[in-house]
Amino acid sequence: MPSYTANFENDTTCPITLAAKNGTYRGDGNIDFQPTRIRPNGLAAIRLSTIPDKVGGGIDAGNVWVFNLPSGQTWTIATGYGLINGQPVTRRVGVVESSNPEEGAKAATDAGNKITSSETFQDDKGNRFSLAAEATLGPTIIIRFTVVKASSVKQGVLRVQ
Repeated sequence: MPSYTANFENDTTCPITLAAKNGTYRGDGNIDFQPTRIRPNGLAAIRLSTIPDKVGGGIDAGNVWVFNLPSGQTWTIATGYGLINGQPVTRRVGVVESSNPEEGAKAATDAGNKITSSETFQDDKGNRFSLAAEATLGPTIIIRFTVVKASSVKQGVLRVQ
């Protein structure tokens, strides 16, 4: 039974939570484990698998995540996961700025992608920044969350006190 694990890397100082209402979409396959929160500067993983004994079964799923900034601002994105159970098995992953988990599933591709928040945020010192999410496929599937400042990516630096 093919399975799929995607690792989350939160390289910001913001906690990220799974949307409480309608935060998960499962079109096909099983969600064996999913986190409900990703700690600041923390790691988490989601594990999905195909349905046993289902011929040609795959995985089609998505989640909605909310970045909770200390200023009270939020950024909402959807992540998507897919697996086509063929020869060879094809994995997919993606991210999109959306509050609909099905949109996350639709954004999943075999190439992954990267997005930056469409709005900018401000810390308590008046510094403006954006947030970014990148989904990459390789030996390990990684979805990384970062802070973007002054048109360059600066990981793990959002310090709002």
